Amino acid sequence: MLVIPRLVAEYRTRDVPYFGSGQVIVDPSGPVPRLLVRTGEALVVHELPGGGGDVADPVAVFPGPTTGPVVGYRPVAYDLSHAVLTDEGRYQMVTREGVRLWELPMPRVDSRPVMSATWCRSPRGEPQVWLVVAVDPERDGQVDPSRAVSLALLDTRGAEIERMVVPLVGENQGVLPILGSDGKVVAISNCGSVRPVTFTLGHDGRTVSLLSERKLLSYSAARSLLVTVGLDDSGRRTDVRWHDARNGTTVSELSLAEILSSEPDDGPSHVDPYISWDGGGLMDDESLLVMLEDEDPYEEGGDDWRGMSHWSVTRGAGCHHIKYPIPLRDSQLYDSYPLGDGTWLMGGRQELYRWSLR
Repeated sequence: MLVIPRLVAEYRTRDVPYFGSGQVIVDPSGPVPRLLVRTGEALVVHELPGGGGDVADPVAVFPGPTTGPVVGYRPVAYDLSHAVLTDEGRYQMVTREGVRLWELPMPRVDSRPVMSATWCRSPRGEPQVWLVVAVDPERDGQVDPSRAVSLALLDTRGAEIERMVVPLVGENQGVLPILGSDGKVVAISNCGSVRPVTFTLGHDGRTVSLLSERKLLSYSAARSLLVTVGLDDSGRRTDVRWHDARNGTTVSELSLAEILSSEPDDGPSHVDPYISWDGGGLMDDESLLVMLEDEDPYEEGGDDWRGMSHWSVTRGAGCHHIKYPIPLRDSQLYDSYPLGDGTWLMGGRQELYRWSLR
């Protein structure tokens, strides 16, 4: 079934061409979505108000060299007081005035850095940050440093509050913690491999449940549900699954065949599609933006062929193929960012589009 989204805002910014490069990311965690832009001299923060228009002057600038990508889901504190910059294999904690408070080396596995920085609030509302750091035998026990890293929670002074060991499985070099509303880690995604892995945590805060070959797509704090994409039980096709965040148990799933069967017979067709784990996520607590992608994007299937497509999925209530009212390139569908309020962002040439199904 087709559904046509509504264009609710259009933002004009010269930073759009850098989407997908690690230089620009969208942070939807605040009351207003933020655009985080890495330059050679600073990390710059813009806000994206609901009305659209030209992206305004930055609301915060964190001076300092930033040669690495913008790391983590939230590399800037919620109150814009601090940020984590990356430069030459190290984290740097800086203030908006450019004061460098402290720095830490990133862990290296197989000669490559493993990095992530995700901000949260303490029970008293103070900014704290989860960083991926090297394992420490004195605190973490006898752990092989080539097969594990640690997640450490630090305050802005650099004092460690807690830490946990995260195994690295296969070639996974990316570690992303998913946090609950209380700032505690709910799940961890090892996301740097073609075979991603998701861990959920037990009551003691240890990684206990392994969702092998499943990429963590989103987390609904209101429903206490994790959403993953990965191989189905046959090992040949992909599916979407919802898991109880407390124990990783699968509570619902949607197969690729079910998605495709909801499309009208005369709709555009894929050649050999799969559900992508590189795009999409929860648009709100109920609706999921899912991206389908052809296995071989260069093997075109005729005039009605498309390499990528977007779908709206609601658990237990079916799915709809999203047909945009304006022409879009596949690369624009790839760079899509659900904001959690029922809308999602997509990049254009010099503009950002904000869409809604409401």
